[in-house]
Formats: sequence, structure tokens, C-alpha cells
Amino acid sequence: MQKRILGVSAIVAALLCAVYWWWQRPAKLSESDSLLVGELANESGEKDFDGSLREALRVALLQSPYLNLLSDEKIRATMRVLGRPEGTPIDATVASGICQKAGAQAYLTGQISRTSNGYQIELNAYGCHDGRRMASAEAAAPRADLAVQHLGEAVRKLREKLGEDAASIKKYDVPLERATTPIPAALKAYTDARKAIQEKGDLEPVPFYKQAIELDSRFAMAHSGLAVSY
Repeated sequence: MQKRILGVSAIVAALLCAVYWWWQRPAKLSESDSLLVGELANESGEKDFDGSLREALRVALLQSPYLNLLSDEKIRATMRVLGRPEGTPIDATVASGICQKAGAQAYLTGQISRTSNGYQIELNAYGCHDGRRMASAEAAAPRADLAVQHLGEAVRKLREKLGEDAASIKKYDVPLERATTPIPAALKAYTDARKAIQEKGDLEPVPFYKQAIELDSRFAMAHSGLAVSY
């Protein structure tokens, strides 16, 4: 009887291990799958990171020819269908609902938090239909003005875990602090400009673009945005 009990216990343990392995195994996206980019929750206490790191995150991910991002226009349209007010933060709960309604396969959220050594950045990708975490990546930045750079490093790790090959990542990977700006206040001004376009029209973002350029004269995206607004 004791041997039988031990045998059954071993089988149950093996099944539990198999289920755990299946749940934790890395999942990858195909090139036809859509990824929804949600918010990076700002738990750092730095106001310049409010909403702005999502803009940088999108720029980093748009460099990839492998990932197919759900457009902001599609996200806003889906939020209206779901009855979500304009400007609702796309946290994990909201992202999951949008993801399923829009027919995407995965959503990405994360956070930046303050630590004794600087700032900790975390990214997590989840499956839309089962909520299972597909991939995660972390990075640590010693200072606020290095947060964008280290966010780019976390995105590189995430791209690989989601299925993009190393050669593609190496080829399509402009450092994020060059693709955007390393200055958090400039990135926040640019984010405010993008928000003003969506809510008020083409001329409203001009002061924000100018502010971003004053803070970082090499911020090419802000120069381009200002030109388009004019």
C-alpha cells in the first residue's frame, strides 16, 4: 500500500511539474501577431516620467521589423467602444480588455520605481486570452537621465524573448537615447505635445515641441513634430 501511495504521489508531482513548466515556458509572437503597448506605471516620484516612458517604449519597439504594434488610433477607437474615457491610463486591466476586443495577441505593461541605487525598470508581456506572462525584462538606471538608455536595453532583451533573432535586433536598434532624448523633461514635453494633437489639434502642441527643443536641441522627433504642426 505504501509503495502504491508513493507511486501515485510521484505521478501527481510529475503532472504538477509538467503543468508548471507549460505555464512558465517562454511564448513567442509571430510576425502577424499584434502587440498592444500599455503604460509604464510611474512609481519613481519623478513627474517627468508620467506617461512619457510609454512614448519612448513605442519608439524602441517600432524599430523592430518583427513586432506588429497596435496603433494608437486603434487603441483609442477600441477604448471608445468599451466606454473608456479619453486619456484613461492603459494599465494591465485596461490593456487586457482592449487587447481582447481589438483582436491583438499580447499586451505589454511595466513600471519604473525608485530604489536605493537609482531606478528600476520592469517590462512584462502577457497573452491577451489567457493572461499568462509571455516574457519579461528588467534594467537598472543609476540616474534619471539614464532611464531612457536603460529602458532601451530592457526592450532589446524583451524583443529577443518574444522571438526576434539576434541579427535583426542588432541591425534595427538605434540607441533609444539617440532615437528620442536622454532628458526626461524634454521627453515629457514631447509626450504632452503628442497628447495635445490627439485632444485639441495641430497647433496646440507647438509650445510643448518648442519646450522639448529648448531642453534638448538635438531632439529630432521634436523638431519633426514642430515642422508638421506648422
